[in-house]
Amino acid sequence: MRHAAWLLIGTIAAGAACKAGGLVQFSSSGGGGASGASGARTSNGGGGSTSSSGGGSTSGGTSSAAAAPARSDERVAVREGGGFALTEAQRDADPYGDKVYSVVPLGRCADPGEMPRQNHGNLPPIPAQPADPWLAVTDGQPAALPVPEKRLKRASVYARTQPATCDGAHDHCFRDCTWIVRDPRQEGIRTFVAAPAHRRPDGMFTLPSSDHRYQVGTGEAVQDLAPGYDAYRTVPATRRLLAPGRMVAVLERVPTSEREAMAPWRVGKVYQLDWDAQMVQLVGSPDRYPLAATRVVVLTYRDGGAVELADGLSKDQIGVRADETIAPLTQ
Repeated sequence: MRHAAWLLIGTIAAGAACKAGGLVQFSSSGGGGASGASGARTSNGGGGSTSSSGGGSTSGGTSSAAAAPARSDERVAVREGGGFALTEAQRDADPYGDKVYSVVPLGRCADPGEMPRQNHGNLPPIPAQPADPWLAVTDGQPAALPVPEKRLKRASVYARTQPATCDGAHDHCFRDCTWIVRDPRQEGIRTFVAAPAHRRPDGMFTLPSSDHRYQVGTGEAVQDLAPGYDAYRTVPATRRLLAPGRMVAVLERVPTSEREAMAPWRVGKVYQLDWDAQMVQLVGSPDRYPLAATRVVVLTYRDGGAVELADGLSKDQIGVRADETIAPLTQ
């Protein structure tokens, strides 16, 4: 119970994803074959420059990614400003049964698995290569974790504590639908703290379950992140993508477990690169961080908007291969 009290499950209201759009019912067929929602914003790509097909010629998509779930034509109304407007029959349905609705489209990522009990048998493997950044985007919106119907409202990522190889070639042990999300109270800070997070099918972002605390710029530890957030899709740093002025996320060292990888990251713009020492310095900070523990922001999403390419990148630039990532320096 003491550990449970420290679970870091922050949720972010994605109100704009609930506006002016329809909800699509999950399929009643069991297992992992859930049906996704068409975009709550639009059905033709969300008005952004991205599309659900995404991925360019350098895409590093994982082989374990499932095909996009089939879509149902059954829709329900959404109240202005968000929230479900269900019929009486839908309201009376079991919230963890087959009559559960998705407000945002499902992604093509792996099922995140359930809360571990005695083992981690149903959690996806540690990545063998960087994920295709477009796996986490559908219809111009951050895609939801593709979980079976009965786990919809409890969808989350449960970070493993076992030691693992979490260098850039292994995507720093991120899941294939991981975003890094900034609390709006960090607005205006040149280098700020942001936390790995995943979007649930009900439109909420949730932080991984662990005992990490997300501290905003004031030093206040928060669990629930306020609306108005910014979300960043990142890939492991490469020489090809790194440049002064580019937005990156950094840790003080390469993580050694999934739990360490899901800790908050520091985000800012590159001020200086030291290729000999393999270190990066951020604008407004005297500290230096290893390039092997650096991720480059390639897609951005502001609450209520659409996913956009970051820093003038093109969609065929943002996929990363394992062999072009930066390996940790040997001691």
